[in-house]
Amino acid sequence: MYTLIYDTLPGIWNIIRKIDDRMGNQQGDFEGTASFTRRDETLYHHESGTLMLAGTKLHASRSYKWIFERPDIVVCHHDNTPFHRFTPDYGIIRVSHLCGEDRYNGQYTFNLPDHWQVTWTVDGPRKNYTSRTTYHR
Repeated sequence: MYTLIYDTLPGIWNIIRKIDDRMGNQQGDFEGTASFTRRDETLYHHESGTLMLAGTKLHASRSYKWIFERPDIVVCHHDNTPFHRFTPDYGIIRVSHLCGEDRYNGQYTFNLPDHWQVTWTVDGPRKNYTSRTTYHR
């Protein structure tokens, strides 16, 4: 699965993201694209699109680095701060990240070459939401 992810993710993906913000009592929808660019043992991941939240249309973007350190993939924010790491496998891959007092629990599901999904459930004193993102070609 490690090599499949490294070989398959580069290129452009369509994104649909559904956000259930329980703390703000609002729903959000994001539509856009993600690009993965390969350089050495790193995939540079950039997302850009439109977020509809509470009746307001916003431009949104974010970037990550996926660093391939066999057997793991280390995901960092654009500024190189660590986000999480996972060992690629078939089925559901679970990850976790503590950001201050807020806990991010994630699930990756890869159905490559044409589809993959990541779900984040975030709980803590500042955040309480679920984000479900589908990437497809």
